[in-house]
Amino acid sequence: MFKKRILRVLVFLVLLYLLGAIALAEVSLHPLRVRHDVRSRHTKLAEQSAQAAGGELQNVSIQAQDGTQLQGWFVQPAHSNGNAVILLHGVGDSRSGMEPYMGMFLQQGYSLLMPDSRGHGASSGIATYGLYEAGDVHGWVDWLLANKKPACVFALGESMGAAIVLQSLRVEHRFCAVVAESPFADFREAAYDRVSHQFSTGPWLGKTLLRPAIEGAFLEGRIVHGLDLESISPEAAITGVSTPILLIHGAADTHIGVRHSQLLHQINPKTELWVVPGVEHTLVFRTHPQEFMDKVLAFFSAHSMASAAKAA
Repeated sequence: MFKKRILRVLVFLVLLYLLGAIALAEVSLHPLRVRHDVRSRHTKLAEQSAQAAGGELQNVSIQAQDGTQLQGWFVQPAHSNGNAVILLHGVGDSRSGMEPYMGMFLQQGYSLLMPDSRGHGASSGIATYGLYEAGDVHGWVDWLLANKKPACVFALGESMGAAIVLQSLRVEHRFCAVVAESPFADFREAAYDRVSHQFSTGPWLGKTLLRPAIEGAFLEGRIVHGLDLESISPEAAITGVSTPILLIHGAADTHIGVRHSQLLHQINPKTELWVVPGVEHTLVFRTHPQEFMDKVLAFFSAHSMASAAKAA
């Protein structure tokens, strides 16, 4: 009788882990969607930011190589400096979530392209954390150069968006420079961080007790969706790339630990790394707005001039 009870408990735990793995995979690939809504507060703020710079939000779209329909906004200020910035949002967010960054760029004359990542906002598809999105970024750069012809194309991504822009550098070599705030270096390590964060622990919990569920989620992604989630790796993508990269990370980040940006910097020493003490995930602009603007704008400006000198 005792052995049967132990067996039932073990079977129950196995089933619980399997269900947890399936749920984890599905929630990751189908995050709670913040849909584009013209009545939303962030959309209204985005419209106001565009109008303050003498521009207006233009709805734009492209079709990805696999047929996925991607949506976004484009805005050009009245006094353009001839350059453009692509803003890439984090997981579970949408283009409107990048509204706080609009003013700093539009007032300096940068045009902005603000896409909804696949599986987010008004874009179709499922989230793959850079596996397919790297090609999507390449497509958006194609659209910018074909339709707006900027002198320089830059990018700023946060969290998932930061990891996506870094992975895009494997196939996209036309950026003059990119900024990545709170990126992950390796998707599996990021999974350890994010799952452990839900229980307010360090990544050790994801690497130990919850590891079977995470590994099961990777397996479910491969079997059910045909996705090689193990190949999602910004660290592999930026190895040896020459595109100027500024990494920004809060030292107190419990969602994606600062070790990720430190590892990326170690892998590619040509990157610049700014670690901000006491700051949580993607909150550097909110907590240090002036310093953030000064560093990012100076970084883009320096590489805009460098690109112009190279072209001459």
